[in-house]
This record gives sequence, structure tokens and C-alpha cells, in this order.
Amino acid sequence: MASTSPQKRGNPFSRTGSSSPGPANTNGRPKSMVSTSPLSGPQSSGHNRSYSSLAGVASPSYTPVARHRSNSKAVLPSSNTFAPSFIKSEEMQRGVDTVKGIEGENDFSGKRYVWLKDPNTAFVKGWVVEELEDNHILVQCDDGSQREVHADSVDKVNPAKFDKADDMAELTHLNEASVVHNLHMRYQADLIYTYSGLFLVAINPYCPLTIYTNEYINMYKGQGREETKPHIYAMADEAFRNLVDEGENQSILVTGESGAGKTENTKKVIQYLAAVAHSDSPVKNKAQQHSNLSQQILRANPILEAFGNAQTVRNNNSSRFGKFIRIEFTRAGTIAGAFIDWYLLEKSRVVRLNAHERNYHVFYQLLKGADRKMKQDFMLDGLDVEDFAYTRDGHDTIAGVSDQEEWNSLIEAFAIMGFADKEQISILRTIAAVLHLGNITVVKESRAADQARLASDARAHADKMCRLLGIPVE
Repeated sequence: MASTSPQKRGNPFSRTGSSSPGPANTNGRPKSMVSTSPLSGPQSSGHNRSYSSLAGVASPSYTPVARHRSNSKAVLPSSNTFAPSFIKSEEMQRGVDTVKGIEGENDFSGKRYVWLKDPNTAFVKGWVVEELEDNHILVQCDDGSQREVHADSVDKVNPAKFDKADDMAELTHLNEASVVHNLHMRYQADLIYTYSGLFLVAINPYCPLTIYTNEYINMYKGQGREETKPHIYAMADEAFRNLVDEGENQSILVTGESGAGKTENTKKVIQYLAAVAHSDSPVKNKAQQHSNLSQQILRANPILEAFGNAQTVRNNNSSRFGKFIRIEFTRAGTIAGAFIDWYLLEKSRVVRLNAHERNYHVFYQLLKGADRKMKQDFMLDGLDVEDFAYTRDGHDTIAGVSDQEEWNSLIEAFAIMGFADKEQISILRTIAAVLHLGNITVVKESRAADQARLASDARAHADKMCRLLGIPVE
């Protein structure tokens, strides 16, 4: 999902030393828990990661809730945590002993701990040494420095028992520093989902996680928030249960900055709904199994991503359009139909490309994945990414992603969605025509005249484009 040789992270639901059982436990489901901090058990290391972003996901009812690729950077070898580099602090690099000292004394030593704003690490923790004049205080920070600050500029630190809280609404002191600290602590423990009242906060792990299998779907099916750990499946299940039990329309809003994981979490919601709500479409045999509505909803994503997603500076599978997905259910809770609408497609990306980005995935998939006969029919035989103006200026490949495999997934999705062979050829022929169109250049006839003409080599490219579109060259 991210790096050149992705290394799967540990299972956060069955972590050693956790009081919550993993999905393999047949005696019951994991309970929500508040673990003490800091981590004292062994932690995995060496996972590839670039940076993390937050995606606020609102809960159902009112209902504002939360395949992607990423170039990864290895974490510092001296760190044995999963934290990305931009949220690493000197506190982590010095080891957990210092953290233990501060956290352990937080409740019992009588010291008054506070959060200070820091230009490098956002926030730094410390304890008040002395109260000075003019409402100033002297703070001994855990980085070894002493700072004199105004008393109104600091925030209170929560007792250690609230570290890695499942729901940040339960924090005694709810402030920005405490929220970031709690998310940071959970992220290091592979807990990427955290409740914040009605909302679910998701932090992009930038590597594969084994928490989206059918076993986990069964774990969250029909369970309340109090009976399970925070998860996108819990939000989807709550919306589905409200839909079935109350007969009211439900909405799930997935929002966040670029690279936060909106596309992935949206797919997980659809995956869950398709799994728990069976379609009314009859399935007579195994050959028709992939033709029912549930499979079609799931397999729409490869098509949407091929024609609407691209690599950007911050995200290797950025959706360059907005989409609204409506899934219709019967009163019995079975899928009756689905509707996907898109809007605000970034059309300018086709003709203007940043040197550190890529055009839409479908261009590269066609050039890398199409067989020889199709390339001959589309006049692409012997041509590659660097031969076209619309693809040569950006990146050719994405680390850890095979355009050949993505092409195969696209063709399979076309078949499952019911596109006839003739329709598929027409769509892909148009994509090839756009590639040839980009190679047509226009030059001025003279400096004095305000007239333009085709460049000397443009005629051949125009001829190819017109033949593919079935229009005359003249």
C-alpha cells in the first residue's frame, strides 16, 4: 500500500500485553480499554512511513464520519516506534525512561505538569518550578531546558491513566496539546482510530494493516461502541443499524486534507456495508457471483481511481474529484441499488503537470498494461511514457505499485460493472487519442503575423488522433 517492499505492521487488536483480545479469541469481543503509558513492552521497528495526517470522520445519524499509494521514507534507525519523522521528538529518541519518570510522577508527586508551545515539536511537557511576578512561571521542560512563560499560555496535562484513551471526550483536560499527545501515543501503538465524541479520527498509517479482514467485519457486526475498539467498521455498523432499525436515511461524511486517508476509509465503509447487507439480486451460480450489486459497488473503485486519481506531491493516489455515493437498501436491510456521482474533476491536470507528480493513472496503465494487439490498434506500439507530452514531464512510476497489475484490475472491474467489450474499446481508444493529441504542437508563422500553424511533426500526430476518433484530419 505504500513502500517498495511494504512490511506489515503488527495487529493492534492482539498486541502483546494488551488486555483486549484479538479477533482470534473465541471467548468474546475486545473491550474498549485505556492503557497506561508509556509502552513498556517491545515494539516493532523498521516500518516505512512518510508522514501522517488526520482525517476527521463524523458519526452516523447527524452524521457528519472518515488504494492508496505513497513514497515512503524509513524512520530513524534509533527509534523503535512507528511514529513518522515529523512527530518524532527528542523525548522519544532519548528513550522511554525519561517519559516514565514524568508520567509516573504526574499523579502522585504533587508536581504541576503543563504543556508549552514549542516551535520545533509543537508542544513540550514540563513541570512548574516556581511562580514568578506578573503571572509568569518557570517551567522545567522534559527536554532539559528551563523556560519562563506566561501562566495563561500553558495547558494542563492529563493524568497518565488517560494516555491512549479510546475517546478523547473523556479526557479531564481537553486541549490541543492533550489531543495531539493522545493521538501520538495511540499511533505508536498501531491504534490509528480514535473517537472524539461523535466523531472518529483516523490517522493514515502509510503501510498495510491487517485489521480489515472478514474476521474483523464479523467482530464489529451488530456491536455497540462500548463493546469494541474504535474502528471505521464501528461507524459504518452504527449507520447501518440506524438505517434498518429506525428506517431513516443515514449519511457518513469523510473529510480531511490530502493524504489523510479519505479514499481508503470510504472504500472500507463500502466494503463493510456490502458484507453485512446482502443483495436481493439472485445468484444462480458461481459465475454470476461477481455480478451482484455488492460486488459491483466494490469494483467501481478501480474505474473511478484509474480515471480520477493521480499522484501528487503529498499523496500517491489522490482523488482529483469529489464523489457522492448513495447506496439504497430495502426495509429488510438488503442492497437494492447504488448511485455514484462525481464532480469538480481536475481537468487541467491532463495538460499541465507538475514535475514531481503524475497524470491520471489510466494513461500509464494503458501504456504499461495493454497487449500488443491493442497497442497496434491504438497506434501505441513501441511507444512508452516518455514519448508523450502529457506523461513525460512527471514521474513515470509509483514506488510499490505495478501499473500492469492496476491495468488488470481495471479490465476486471469493467467486466464486473457490465461494460461491453465494444464500450471498453471506445473508452480506451479515447484515452489513446488524448495521448496523441498532447503531441500536437502549434507554432507562429512569423513574428509580425498573428497567425499560427502546425509544427512540422504535428501532422502525423494529428492524423493518428483523428483516425482513433473517426474524424477527418482536414
